[in-house]
Amino acid sequence: MIPHHRPYLLTTALLALAVVPAFAQEQRLGEPRYDKADTQVPQYVLSTCTALAPAITEIVLPGTGMAVSPDGQFRVTWVHTPGGAELTLLNRDTQDQHHIALPAPVLSPGVAWRVLEARFSRDSHLLAIRSVGQIWVADAAAATLLYSISVDKDKQLWPGSFTWSDKFLGVTFWPPESVLADAPVKTPVIFDMYEATSGAGTHALPLDLASSDAWLEPALSPDASQIAVLERARTWPGSARLLLLDVATGKVKWEKKISAEDIAWSADGSQILALGSRLMWLSSKDGRKMRESASDAGSSEYQRIKFNEQAGIAVASFSLYSSFHRLFSKHPQAQPLIVLWNLKSGEELCRKAPEASSSFDPWVTTRGEIVALEETYSVRPPLRLLESARIVTYKIVLPGGKQATPVNSQPPAPAPTSTSPENAEPAPAVQPPPAQSAQPQQQTPAETPNPPPEPAISPPAQPPNTAPVPPPRA
Repeated sequence: MIPHHRPYLLTTALLALAVVPAFAQEQRLGEPRYDKADTQVPQYVLSTCTALAPAITEIVLPGTGMAVSPDGQFRVTWVHTPGGAELTLLNRDTQDQHHIALPAPVLSPGVAWRVLEARFSRDSHLLAIRSVGQIWVADAAAATLLYSISVDKDKQLWPGSFTWSDKFLGVTFWPPESVLADAPVKTPVIFDMYEATSGAGTHALPLDLASSDAWLEPALSPDASQIAVLERARTWPGSARLLLLDVATGKVKWEKKISAEDIAWSADGSQILALGSRLMWLSSKDGRKMRESASDAGSSEYQRIKFNEQAGIAVASFSLYSSFHRLFSKHPQAQPLIVLWNLKSGEELCRKAPEASSSFDPWVTTRGEIVALEETYSVRPPLRLLESARIVTYKIVLPGGKQATPVNSQPPAPAPTSTSPENAEPAPAVQPPPAQSAQPQQQTPAETPNPPPEPAISPPAQPPNTAPVPPPRA
C-alpha cells in the first residue's frame, strides 16, 4: 500500500521535471538567473566604509601571515613549511622580493613550532620575527638576518612578547609554562634590552608581575627611558593593571587600574594610547586621562589597536559579547567589530561588523593607507575552516573626498640615524646587570622550487658592520 503522502511527492517530482528544462532554456537564451546561495560577489571587509577606498587586491595562500612597515615601503609575508617557515620580504617601491628561510629550532616533545608575529621597527629599518622559542631580527633593506634571541637553557627562560623603541629592542623572558601555556609566573619576569642593530645586550630589568605572556603587553617609550606594562585582567569582570617603570632604576613611577586590553606610545613619548571600549589618551607623567574617543565600542574582552600618527588614523579590532549572556556562559558567542577613529579629533570615521566567516588584520602606514590581510572561512559549527586569503590596500579618504596620500608615492626620507649630539641617547643614571647579547645569525637561503621570473630574487647580502658580540643566552 502506498503511504498517503506519496502522491504529494510524485506531484512535486513531476513539477520539478517540467520546470528544470524551462529554467535551463532561460539560462541559455536569456539573461542567467542566480540563486542567493551561489552568488559570488567580491566583498572587502571595509568596502562600505566611506573613509576608505579599496585600491589594490592580491590573492595569497591561505594561512599566510603579514606585517607592513610604518612607512609603507616594506611588506613581509610568511608561510609555514615542513622545515620551518619561509618569509618573503617585498620592497613595495621597487617590487624587489627577497626570501628568508627560518629553520624551526629543536623544541621539547609535544611543543609545536610556528611563527607567532612579526613587527617592523619604528624607523622601518629592522624587522623582528617572533616564533615559539626564538626571535629573529633582520635588516629590512638587505633582507638579511642579523641575530637571533633564543631560549636560556641554563635558567630555562623562554623569549616572549617584545617591543621596539627608537634604538632598542625589549624582550620578556618567562618560564616555559608561562609562555607555552597560561600558568601565572611565580618569579619576576626578566625584561632584556638589546641594541637594535647589533643585538648587544644592554639592560636586564626584573618585573614583579603575577601573569603569563598571553596576558601581558610591554611597551617601551620611544627614547627607551620608560616602559609601560599592561597586565590584562584574568577574570571577568575585572580591570587591567597599568604601570610605568623607569628603565634605569626599575622603580614604578605610577600605577593604575584601567579597563583596557592594548596600549601604545605616541611618537613624542608624552602620551600612552590605551584601548578599552573607547580609545583613551593618557599622560605618561602620571597616567591621567587627557581625552577619549567620542564613540564607545561596547562590551568586549578582546581589544587591539593599530595606528599611525602621520596618517591620523587608528584602527581598533574588538570581539563583542552580550553582558547578559556573559553572566550565564563562560564562552558566549562573540561578534567581531572594527572601528576607525580620527586621531586628532577622536571622532569615529567608520564602524563595521564583519561576518563570522571573515577576519581582518590591518596595518596603517604614513602613506595614507591601510594594508589589510583578509581571510575567509567556511563556518560549520563547531568548525571554522580557512578557505582563502587576500591582501587589500585601502586608501584613506579625508573629508571632502580627498585622499590623504597617493598609495604608490615615495615614502618620506628616513630620519637620520647618526650618533650626533642632537640624536644621541642619554645614558641612564643607574645600570642594572646587563642582558646577555643575542647571537649573530647566518643567513639561510630558502629553497624555492619554482621561483617567479619577475621580479628577480637577488641573493641576500652579508650583515653590514656586524661586529662580534659576547656569547648568547643559549
